[in-house]
Amino acid sequence: MARLIQNLESVQYDGTNGAFICGTWLAVTLISDDGETLVWATPEYDGVAHVGDYVIRNGDKDVWGRTVTAEQYAQEFFELP
Repeated sequence: MARLIQNLESVQYDGTNGAFICGTWLAVTLISDDGETLVWATPEYDGVAHVGDYVIRNGDKDVWGRTVTAEQYAQEFFELP
């Protein structure tokens, strides 16, 4: 039996890296970033992250931008080196 790992990447929103997350990492439209809440848009959906939240994307660089809290992240994911 094979064990599979889905190829995902994550970055934590810290209140200062919203432009990087939207412009470089996700390549989506930045709507607002007040240092507490980050809001972005794609043609399909709007995304929101609060300070401490993680933004997750497919490792093949597809725009996805799922957001989870730090607690959800710790429960659902295991980081590989």
